[in-house]
Amino acid sequence: MKKKITTVFLIIFISACGSSKEQLEADKARIKERITQAYNDVQSIPKAEACKNYKGYISLLDLERNSGTDYFSSVSQKKYPIISPDAKMKNATPT
Repeated sequence: MKKKITTVFLIIFISACGSSKEQLEADKARIKERITQAYNDVQSIPKAEACKNYKGYISLLDLERNSGTDYFSSVSQKKYPIISPDAKMKNATPT
């Protein structure tokens, strides 16, 4: 009887561990999907909208930093210094 209880307990314990791993993988997939969508959104901004591009890449970097990922960080870090001066110039120009 004790052997059956121990076996049942072990089966429940092992199956619970498996579901946590599956949940973790699902969470990672959702995070990657969210970040990929954010990247695609930034990519769709016309280059003429330098300030919007700049803010988009900064937001993407923040999202990745907060998520603990670096799917697009290198691209963002390369892009935003290039865009930044254009954004500053547009802000300085009277409209």
